[in-house]
Amino acid sequence: MLAGYILERVYGQSYEALVKAKITTPLGMGDTTITLSPSQMRRAVKGYDGNGTEIPAASDELQAAGALKSTVDDMLKYTAWQVAENDPAVKLSHQSYTGSGNYQAGLNWQMLSSNGRRVIWQSGNLEGFNSFCVAEPELGLGLVALFNEADDKSNPAHNSLVNAILRGLASDAVLLP
Repeated sequence: MLAGYILERVYGQSYEALVKAKITTPLGMGDTTITLSPSQMRRAVKGYDGNGTEIPAASDELQAAGALKSTVDDMLKYTAWQVAENDPAVKLSHQSYTGSGNYQAGLNWQMLSSNGRRVIWQSGNLEGFNSFCVAEPELGLGLVALFNEADDKSNPAHNSLVNAILRGLASDAVLLP
């Protein structure tokens, strides 16, 4: 959230307006936003806990810490942008800033390298939801996985499923820890 507040002060715009101007509009991501339109509200997925209990929607007040909502189609556009690494901002965000050994961290990305290849990913969850955005630039591979159940039992299974999909797409893919 702090990064979002800093960006708002630096640019003199709301976080949502900045995301639209810098990312979603240029990439044609019309279904990625904080404030849902009536049409988007009707299509919004509900989240559930491990008992099948519906979880109330997260507050939009989270802004940069989890208020963005998106679709798989839009996230695949974003992931393709990350995989291509053509944009200077993307290249900057994929640089290592901390970590040791094969594990590194960039600007909001986790990175693991093996055999001259990298997996660059971010996962996140809010109550009732879990998500993964994975890029393997050297393989030209991107993966988005969105789950609408999140709890202590399902979250590790989500990670295993993402790795199984990566392995199925490319036998030499670098897998998530």
